[in-house]
Amino acid sequence: MKTVKPSRIKKGDTIGIVAPANSARFVDKKVWDIGIRKLESKGFNLVFGNNINKLYGHTAGTVNDRIED
Repeated sequence: MKTVKPSRIKKGDTIGIVAPANSARFVDKKVWDIGIRKLESKGFNLVFGNNINKLYGHTAGTVNDRIED
């Protein structure tokens, strides 16, 4: 099997932020903001899933919500 190595992400590329398990609500607000600012300062565009802050038990929405993101 041949290994496929994608090209590096670069300034201007878009990064999708999703929560495939726990809700992003559980991330400390200060830590979240630092991470977002660092990515934006590197020139990346950020797109957030619709359900990252949702709560369904401890997860970020139902299975279907997380799949949708």
